[in-house]
Amino acid sequence: MSNEVFEVYSNNDLPVAMAMFDIDHFKLFNDQYGHQVGDSVLKYVAQLFSDELFERKTNAQLFRVGGEEFTIIFRNRTSAEAAPIVKAIRDILVEKDFEVKDGLDVRITVSIGVTDLKKSDQSAKDFYKRVDKYLYQAKNNSRNSMSVEGDVSSLS
Repeated sequence: MSNEVFEVYSNNDLPVAMAMFDIDHFKLFNDQYGHQVGDSVLKYVAQLFSDELFERKTNAQLFRVGGEEFTIIFRNRTSAEAAPIVKAIRDILVEKDFEVKDGLDVRITVSIGVTDLKKSDQSAKDFYKRVDKYLYQAKNNSRNSMSVEGDVSSLS
């Protein structure tokens, strides 16, 4: 899909943004509560993001790209327009408790990177590598953070 997006959007002046996020400390869910709980966390987060993207009429596409990592493609939106949407959905996620077992609730947070497709990108790989780099900037900042075009902020 990223190759298709690159081909379409690199040849015109329409914006496209990509957000990448992963679930903070996801390994702990699997290690402490078992893989069934880990799977439930993945499904819960994916469903919440998917539902909220739809409710907000973003026409964005959500993809699980591996493990606990997800990517959102925002066609016809800049990173400046996509970032508040992703943050608002993340805020909803953080406000809700997730029951891992027998009345034990936990808070799920995510780290997020956001970027635009740039004229200088030679391939979809350049676009993807940059958003991945920004995700890791957010994670290295202390988790539960967001990096938009390299500008990192902690989320509370």
